[in-house]
Amino acid sequence: LLTSVMPAEIKDVKMTTLLDSGSSDSYIDDSVAKHLKLQVRGKPTKVSMAQSSVSVPVLGYVLEDMKLTGCVYTNTQLGVMQNICSDVVLGIDFQKQRE
Repeated sequence: LLTSVMPAEIKDVKMTTLLDSGSSDSYIDDSVAKHLKLQVRGKPTKVSMAQSSVSVPVLGYVLEDMKLTGCVYTNTQLGVMQNICSDVVLGIDFQKQRE
């Protein structure tokens, strides 16, 4: 799991990022988004978790530049979700765009 955890920066603030090949989308914890004063866009929605009977709210999304392993990824879309396991979770959407 440690190889899946990487340092990242948004707005020059260091944070922990989890690369999650089991997540179709990418997310940022709402407390991090609030701390960085990021503009949350869009309407709240829900996403289904691994068990389709479980869904969790997504409060909207942010578009921010993110620095990861020395590269800057501009306008990275991250859904805003409460109480996730890392500051940022990068799902397959991010990984496919960066192949």
